[in-house]
Amino acid sequence: MANLSKNNHFLSQMYLNAWKNENGKLLVHDFLVPNVNYPMWQEKATRGVGSYDSMYIRYKDGNYIDDFEKWFNDYFETPSYESLEKARNGIDLNEEDYNKLVKLVTCHYLRSPKFIFKILDVARREGDKVMNNEMKKIENELSSSNKRLSFDHSSDSCIPFDFEVSGEYVKITAILGKGFYLEMVRFLFPKIYNSFSKYSWKVFDIDERVTLPTSDNPVNIFSYYGIHHINYDVLLEKPNSFIAFPLSPNKVLLGHYNLDLIDEDSIGYGLSLLLKKIIVDNAYKRVISNNEDKDVLLIRDRVVDEQKFLSEIKMWKDMHEQYTTEEVSYLKKKKAFNK
Repeated sequence: MANLSKNNHFLSQMYLNAWKNENGKLLVHDFLVPNVNYPMWQEKATRGVGSYDSMYIRYKDGNYIDDFEKWFNDYFETPSYESLEKARNGIDLNEEDYNKLVKLVTCHYLRSPKFIFKILDVARREGDKVMNNEMKKIENELSSSNKRLSFDHSSDSCIPFDFEVSGEYVKITAILGKGFYLEMVRFLFPKIYNSFSKYSWKVFDIDERVTLPTSDNPVNIFSYYGIHHINYDVLLEKPNSFIAFPLSPNKVLLGHYNLDLIDEDSIGYGLSLLLKKIIVDNAYKRVISNNEDKDVLLIRDRVVDEQKFLSEIKMWKDMHEQYTTEEVSYLKKKKAFNK
């Protein structure tokens, strides 16, 4: 795996560049810390912010490959660079620009830590449904006359599973971990992009008295019915649902479903503060800014818990280790039997 890209960013470095300070660094505030003396703000390079170790490396045909990282970069990040810069510099965007930005938004949505936990939690709670889908595939294979059912992970599926046949019964075992998440990214990308594309999108200037941070969960989906009635657990394509994606400290890409956005190009002071609150509230564990923003500390308290802090670090480390030790052993298997 020597030549593979292992520092896998869920926040694009080109995206984070807008929050660099005068030292060329990002200022990071963490909401989960090990002790009360942990710094409120830390200065970090873009390379060390918003990334996983080896998250997008997978096993296929006897080798470890980084095709997901290349897919993200070649098809979504690099093509959107010019459109992103146009939006940040106040240059009018055409339909193609917006399409590229919506793909970038989709990419960041599916790669966020919050989404990973959401999709794995659903998979583990709905594991029977996942396995039933695989059972149907096997049953369809067996129903064909003189059909030889093969089980060969040289196919492009990322989900590690095995099966055993005993008479009329088939037992399927699967690991719902990193491989399942990668398969869901590939499966869900066109569906989420299609949903996002149904929103009306526009770039807005933020009030000059306000600076927006971004976060480790930068795609903010919410419904708004007043300052005390902001719902973050909202389904896509629902009336009065919004998507806010900060582009820089003074620009935001805003989408609204089933309603044209306001004609003005700028957002007033009150709404700018509201967007800042939404970004901070909806962060997973970290906010990124170009300054030591006192508003962030007022909006959301940080949690001091050494055990949870260490568990979080271990959890991400274990995810890839489990993949290489347990999931890959399934992916190496080949089986076949006759009907």
